[in-house]
Amino acid sequence: MREKGLRRIRSFDESSIDKKPRIYTEGMTDALILNTAWKKLYPEIDCPFIIKDCHPTRKTSPETTIGGVDVLKNQLINLNEEAQFISVGIFDRDDAGLNALNNVKDYEVDAENEWRISLPRKAGCFTLPVPVGREKYEASKKLSIEFYFNDEVLSSKNKDGKGLSFSIYLGKREIREHDDPETVLKYTEERVIKDDGGKMTFAKEIVPALETNHFEPFIIVFEKISKLIEILELTS
Repeated sequence: MREKGLRRIRSFDESSIDKKPRIYTEGMTDALILNTAWKKLYPEIDCPFIIKDCHPTRKTSPETTIGGVDVLKNQLINLNEEAQFISVGIFDRDDAGLNALNNVKDYEVDAENEWRISLPRKAGCFTLPVPVGREKYEASKKLSIEFYFNDEVLSSKNKDGKGLSFSIYLGKREIREHDDPETVLKYTEERVIKDDGGKMTFAKEIVPALETNHFEPFIIVFEKISKLIEILELTS
């Protein structure tokens, strides 16, 4: 399994859902995409952890979009040493995510592994690792999980013509792809994804229909999650 980004963590043998590690993302679509990626890459293997967004009442409010980078940061900070399961937070590698990671207080910095960890809380966090071919998005601090897919996939639309929409900021001026596609294309690595409903369409309708090869960049995410869990399991 290791060649596909998996370590033999104890969680593979955990039958109780209440004890499985939780992987928390900033938003709903991040969790949807990661769950789909697991099923595509490892269709015969039950996921050894539960991937969900950081909304505190998701079960009772399934359609609300409350969550985000600050909610995730505070959730990690507020964990205590009586936590019953391992928790891992994943931030976008953008300005907001990097700032939040640096302000997850009382977590030790592990520069080699590029994460923060709190052994008493049985918790850790990191920003998205950089997939091959997206290094410029790291430099521009614009790496969100959608950019793990290639540009052809990112431009995909559903049967109603809906999908992701992008814009860039030149100074304080926002330029939408719909209004000036040539300028947005010129500054590709400066693109940000508009939160206008297209992200949910992309995550729920377009991503599940993709072939398995489009999910190979996500192997590094699952490898990093597994490596961090492996360390936290040794102390729990």
